[in-house]
Amino acid sequence: KLRLSLALMHGEDEELEAGALRQVDRIEAMLAQFLEYARGFEAEEPQSVAVRDMLCAVAGEAAQTADRVRIDASPTLQAVLRPQAVSRAIDNLLGNAMRHGVPPVTLTATREGRMVRIRVRDCGEGFAPDMAESIMRPFARGDSARGGEGTGLGLAIVHRVAMAHAGQLSFARVEGGFEARLDLTDGEGGAGVSAG
Repeated sequence: KLRLSLALMHGEDEELEAGALRQVDRIEAMLAQFLEYARGFEAEEPQSVAVRDMLCAVAGEAAQTADRVRIDASPTLQAVLRPQAVSRAIDNLLGNAMRHGVPPVTLTATREGRMVRIRVRDCGEGFAPDMAESIMRPFARGDSARGGEGTGLGLAIVHRVAMAHAGQLSFARVEGGFEARLDLTDGEGGAGVSAG
């Protein structure tokens, strides 16, 4: 209804109309995130994924151009995962690194046994790792995000995706930057664990 009302303005006040459309876009994005968190990820069937291709697709969308994100992952790395859920988790982590971190941003994926380890690193300080537990709670927001436009569900969604793959989400200050670590169990056994 809001979009229809704005369309009926027929450009009478282009600046007002553009600002209102941006607000509608933000409302839609926030509602989508609420619904995504509420639904969980159990309905999505695990499938074999070319991990590097997935990272490149997410990075291209997150950065608008993939050259803003360096990707380090073998083209032969395959894993059985919930691709939409994992893509969303990576997108959230990349978005945080690009909004609150310091470039360049590096996205890596490696395998250790059945575990696929995805790392999102930037050159900023990040937050104290002992804040991780509280900041992953639904509607929690870090100091750098307060006053922004997020819902406080971004990291909660990533944490839920990790649990849905019998994995974990963690953070660390590393030499020269800050790193978010998403560990996912490869295979239907790991991907079938409930995120509830």
